Amino acid sequence: MHKSTAIYRSPDEIINLKIRIRIREVGGGGDDPLEEIQTFRWQQKIFGQFERGFYLDRKNCATELERKYHAEVAKLSEKSNVVFSYVNDDGYEGVDDNCGKMHLMADLGDSQATNLCTVTYDPARKVLTMRPDFTQSEPYRIHIEGDVKRIFQYRIDDVSEKIPFDAQLKENEILDRINLHQQKLKLDKGHAGFELPGKNKLDVCLYLEILAARNFENDNVYVQYFIDLPAHWSCKNSDALKGCTQTSIRANSEDGAAHFGLPFEICLEYDVQRMDEEEILKSPYVYFEAVSKDFWDRFRTEGLAYTILPVTQAGVYSYELRCLRICPEGIACNLRRFFIGDFSNYDHITCASLPREPREGRMNRYGVLSVGTGEISVRVSVLQQSQAFSEDFASENGNRQRKFLLDKLNTSVLIKSIEQVVAAFKVAKRKMVEARKNV
Repeated sequence: MHKSTAIYRSPDEIINLKIRIRIREVGGGGDDPLEEIQTFRWQQKIFGQFERGFYLDRKNCATELERKYHAEVAKLSEKSNVVFSYVNDDGYEGVDDNCGKMHLMADLGDSQATNLCTVTYDPARKVLTMRPDFTQSEPYRIHIEGDVKRIFQYRIDDVSEKIPFDAQLKENEILDRINLHQQKLKLDKGHAGFELPGKNKLDVCLYLEILAARNFENDNVYVQYFIDLPAHWSCKNSDALKGCTQTSIRANSEDGAAHFGLPFEICLEYDVQRMDEEEILKSPYVYFEAVSKDFWDRFRTEGLAYTILPVTQAGVYSYELRCLRICPEGIACNLRRFFIGDFSNYDHITCASLPREPREGRMNRYGVLSVGTGEISVRVSVLQQSQAFSEDFASENGNRQRKFLLDKLNTSVLIKSIEQVVAAFKVAKRKMVEARKNV
């Protein structure tokens, strides 16, 4: 019969386990075939024929365990057992600190004892492992080769006392309570320190990284940033809305990039109740300014760039932002940039984009000179969090608010996609016009 290992999860105490081994000789035994039945409790020591002779001699017993075995063997009858056991204290196959083991053996007249079954128990997980499993139908067979071939059959049966039905129900109820309590402790531990947004709030966590700057006129460049929040957006830590990188020199590569690798994190909050006041969700902008510093501490603006923050859709985004530099007219401005630097020769870093509130309701940039400079590489990771996204937010009002929030976000994403297509079309059209002029 094929031998297989079985694993049982037992809520009962291991001391209640009882295993019965029934072995008999079915071939080659002559007129007096061997047959024996032995029942074992967990870690019950039963001595084999060799152990009886060994521990019976006082000279072989040096340790405290061996002297204990000597006293037990001396009290036994002369009849030896065919089936015996090795327990944890015997050190058979080593000792496992986490699990207990018990080997059920048989002395069948061969040079070595035969392992009938190995029982392993993990008290931490309450897992019992049987190798091989309890006998289900046909008994296991053992063949002993010698002058006469001998064949044995044996069974492994679970003869543990069954718990009364009423006691079993009570025990199961107690175990269920314990499991529920343990699950509650895990949930409480997992939620500890995890702050949920308000019911009418949309939290957007942004993880930005300023990667590199390249193709600028001067070396020793650093980048400063500023996040401009429109109406109904807020940030608990307003100091995180602006900052700057360290100064970096150009690498010895083809593009001559100055690498920063500066990560920063910011969490923005939007009032969902204000969404019905806006046809399209207004998104924050992030502005960048590349500044160079030479050994005379002269600071020069190398370029300005900006992009809309993709707060309406979670994901990871990478940008290659092309920069421009405002060039005031006149030789004096060029001399000023060369000799003392031209850092901050404008009102605000946001001057490169549309102002939030144009003066007198209109904006005029006619005659403003600018020149394209280098590029800034940026990566943005966006994570959205709102109770409206939760499956637990399942009331009628909650479902309606969830649908409204998702529709608003999807509309904003669609509008942004259209704007990107139009912008790309304008760039392509300008390149075609320039190409025709050169023909």
